[in-house]
Amino acid sequence: MADIESLLFYFIRKGLWKTDEAYTGPAIPREKWIRLFELAREQAVTGLLIDGISRTTMRPDSDIWDKWIAHLLHIEQTNKAISKYGLQWQESLKENGISSKIFKGSSVATWYPEPLHRSYGDIDMVITSGYDRLVKLLRSKGIPYKQDSDGLTISDGKWLSIEFHPRMEYVYNPFANKRLQRLCGDPEYSDSNELYFACLITHLQRHFLSYGIGLKAVCDLAAMLYFAELDRQKAARILKHIGIGYFSRLLFGFIDLHIGVATDYPLLPIRSGRNFGLLRDVILGNGYRLKTDRMEATSRIRPAFFRILSNSLFWTRRELRLYPVSPSETLCFLGHMAKRRVKTIFNRNKNI
Repeated sequence: MADIESLLFYFIRKGLWKTDEAYTGPAIPREKWIRLFELAREQAVTGLLIDGISRTTMRPDSDIWDKWIAHLLHIEQTNKAISKYGLQWQESLKENGISSKIFKGSSVATWYPEPLHRSYGDIDMVITSGYDRLVKLLRSKGIPYKQDSDGLTISDGKWLSIEFHPRMEYVYNPFANKRLQRLCGDPEYSDSNELYFACLITHLQRHFLSYGIGLKAVCDLAAMLYFAELDRQKAARILKHIGIGYFSRLLFGFIDLHIGVATDYPLLPIRSGRNFGLLRDVILGNGYRLKTDRMEATSRIRPAFFRILSNSLFWTRRELRLYPVSPSETLCFLGHMAKRRVKTIFNRNKNI
């Protein structure tokens, strides 16, 4: 597995930075090409993999390569459709007095050397003003929606979802979150690349604590570090101010070691140690699979009491393991999960 991971990182570097780094390993057999693509798919970086391969003289067998090129064309066309759909929604919101901006997705893709080759996902839209009008607008259009603590989600009825968020990002620690929200409302920071960068890291940290995160999100950070105009000192102040300095240093270490950004970092990278290994294990081991795996496992547990008990044990064990990487955020995340579970049970009983 380590050999496949090394190959993936090599091609990611070629895809992102267009480097002259030479491949010195043995010829890659057909079976390994197939495993390499499956790993890239799990980590949502197939576009970068194909870009990286195209900048070398190596190729898989023609039948495989032709399928990969078709896959890349599909990513391009889908990204174009998603971008158009997002802009249409922005315009519709604006006509109804609602201001918004797109976060992640096509927004962060602008810093990639090939923006259309970033693996696509749902549209994340931050409502900067008029969020209280959103429900009325959706109802007037007859558009069904789901609501949770993170905002509202709608679907196009096929495969694409839009998530409307009332805030750009948040952390579970209430004191750190107050500081973050003040920055998001401060004109000096609200539209800055530095705050955007910090919010990407807080988003990654939240997923790290829950179901894990994959290489796509890490490559987003790497692309910003290299291609975006970032005031390193300003970024460092923000990261420390909202309590994610240590987690950021571990991430920078991972990026520096495996993705190889030729740049200065806002904070000194940590490239070794137990906590670095833990972060690496979550990124490469969980990827984007853990949530699906967990939902499939719990769906088979009956009755509901044992399912709740199983989930409680799962989260407790996981957070105890991750605690050293982000202590205060881990404890607050457990509190958040417990509060949400009690609220769900209470609402269910109230509706009986």
